[in-house]
Amino acid sequence: MMLLIVSGASRGFGQAVAVEFSKTNNASNLKAILTARSLEGLKKTKELMIAGKEHMEWDISLHTSDLGNMETLDNDLGEMVKAAKPFEQYDRIIIVNNAGSLGHLGEVAKMASVEELSRAVDLNITSSLWFTTRWVKELFSSTTHATIVNVSSLCAIQPFPTMTTYCTGKAARDMFHLSLAKESTQIKTLNYAPGAMATAMTDTLRTEEDLADEYKGFFRAADEKGELIEPSASAAKLVKFVYAGVFESGKHVDYWDLPEM
Repeated sequence: MMLLIVSGASRGFGQAVAVEFSKTNNASNLKAILTARSLEGLKKTKELMIAGKEHMEWDISLHTSDLGNMETLDNDLGEMVKAAKPFEQYDRIIIVNNAGSLGHLGEVAKMASVEELSRAVDLNITSSLWFTTRWVKELFSSTTHATIVNVSSLCAIQPFPTMTTYCTGKAARDMFHLSLAKESTQIKTLNYAPGAMATAMTDTLRTEEDLADEYKGFFRAADEKGELIEPSASAAKLVKFVYAGVFESGKHVDYWDLPEM
């Protein structure tokens, strides 16, 4: 039986990942924990996952949560953990740590307040790191092995002026999951950069006034030429790569690094 956990699963890449994993899973037993702020979006993801497989007895659990809310984060994660137990029943566990935001766009000197910075750090760093940690704490108390995918970005390894907050969050997440990989052979981690995709995030990057012209121009041109990657295409590559399992734990891998599979 497989356990699949996906954060930010109500739309975009998170939704695509959940759907792609369901497409390649023909087993009768699947437990999925999907979380996001939008219940309607989660319901749509579930609908897409089970399309054509209604005869299979899959247990898809939907959890609405604002993972950037530090007051409710641990309690919400506790409910998800409770829904997943016991871990010994699974022969494969895959966790996709996807939720995040762009944070402040524009020059650092134009950041409005410490509150603005704190909101970005809470969701993109603190929440993301604790999301992984909370599951790892449970897994370490069992003998079950797991693969944790941190949804990364080129911004984690390359500086992008006017996207400083976003780059910082992605770099922190990458290093956390790389360090975690060195702590245990029970947990295998992958930092996966899905490429520039056709999502709401790139819609924002195409139109954001304070974003550097070179990046705004890149996203506009890519959109006009139809060069943005479809989330489903990037998710399909990720799923096949994870199932193959031939990557070094903690490694940063980009969509463009992977062969057509």
